[in-house]
Amino acid sequence: QEVPMEVSKPLRDGTIQLGEKQFMINSDFLKLEGNAENLAAEILYVEKEDFANLKRGKVEGKVVVTLCGKGDSESPQHWFREGEEKRQSIAKLGGLALIELYASTQIPWKSLVGYLSRERVRLEQVEEEEQNVPHIWMNRNTVDLSLIEKKATASIKIPVVPKERFTSNNIVG
Repeated sequence: QEVPMEVSKPLRDGTIQLGEKQFMINSDFLKLEGNAENLAAEILYVEKEDFANLKRGKVEGKVVVTLCGKGDSESPQHWFREGEEKRQSIAKLGGLALIELYASTQIPWKSLVGYLSRERVRLEQVEEEEQNVPHIWMNRNTVDLSLIEKKATASIKIPVVPKERFTSNNIVG
């Protein structure tokens, strides 16, 4: 049985500008999913407890910023799944991007960057419209929340790196 696979190469270039402050890929943020070659929009900050109550008119055309996780969740492993649910919700409401502020003592930022910024082989991902909405984790320690609370504009520039696709055989022994 043939299984479609893909190799995703690590990103080396990319910036996010919040107001006057510029952030660099890997040192300040990581792109988990989606594309944002040249995106600029108003920021909407949402407390993670208020995420379930978002309405289309409030989110449409904006970059949504929130803390990682839902409720009392403190596990970065859970934040991956919960973040994907948030991203799909944002996409359905017309949002342009999801930025989650990451702060965890369980997995320090440097360790997270080392793990997520290397070449990865995985099952081929089918990209639908809602999957094109970028999902970004930013190091909470580098972000001044007053920039976000002032409804500053976010400018995201992350080049698209083509994925190498191949087929593997699923062998049952």
